[in-house]
Amino acid sequence: DHVVISPVAATVSVNGSQQFTVAGKDTANASATNVTYSWAVVAGGGTVNGTGFFTAGNTTGNSTVQVTATQNETIKTANASVIIVGTLDHVIISPSNVTLTVNGTQQFTAAGQDAANVTIPGLVYTWEVAAGGGTINGTGFFTAGNVTGNFTNTIKVTVVQGSVTRIAYTTVRIEAASND
Repeated sequence: DHVVISPVAATVSVNGSQQFTVAGKDTANASATNVTYSWAVVAGGGTVNGTGFFTAGNTTGNSTVQVTATQNETIKTANASVIIVGTLDHVIISPSNVTLTVNGTQQFTAAGQDAANVTIPGLVYTWEVAAGGGTINGTGFFTAGNVTGNFTNTIKVTVVQGSVTRIAYTTVRIEAASND
């Protein structure tokens, strides 16, 4: 009746790989028997072997892996999308160079990108206040704290992809409340 491919979406690095699995199902969603499967990359780059093992090429972009299930005269297909990303090249912090007042807050975001400026999904970011005061949590939410006078904080974010580590910095200027 239908074919289930897993995962239905994957992100792999250039020259990386992903194992896909398949299950033929009958109308009651039970496993079908006597089914043969064939695999193909029907859009984009990369290759897939007879067991569903996908290997990305050396170009970033989107690919579609298709499995065709055949049982007697019945033929069903299922597709999975693959995003092929490059190696982590740099990190962008947004916003940059912020000015806050005492006890002010700011949500920062970061995007790890490859050399073609394509954002790489699924990366984990580590935030810290590298210089100055205030606090920042694991999601990039900064709180300036109660300070006297004007000063500048340096916010640091670190991201890792395999053996590649990239760091970015931004500044937060804290302005003391005026005595007007």
